Amino acid sequence: MLARPKILKAARLLLNLTQEQVGEAAGLSDKTVKRMESGAAKVTIDVLEAVQRVYERQGIRFLQETDDEGEGLRLPKNLK
Repeated sequence: MLARPKILKAARLLLNLTQEQVGEAAGLSDKTVKRMESGAAKVTIDVLEAVQRVYERQGIRFLQETDDEGEGLRLPKNLK
């Protein structure tokens, strides 16, 4: 499941990471992360996957949309 940019941004904020930190961890520029989060420009699936992997390594679980609920995320139990 590939999360949408707004969910990825929420994950970054909940993990208290900067766009620069995410870009570095994902092998992307911070400008690419900013463009992805703003939705102002189309980004490739590769960009979304790279950013999502950064958050998954931090323990974030992304939840698919269901008939009753929208997509979301689950935080790791040990997040401070």
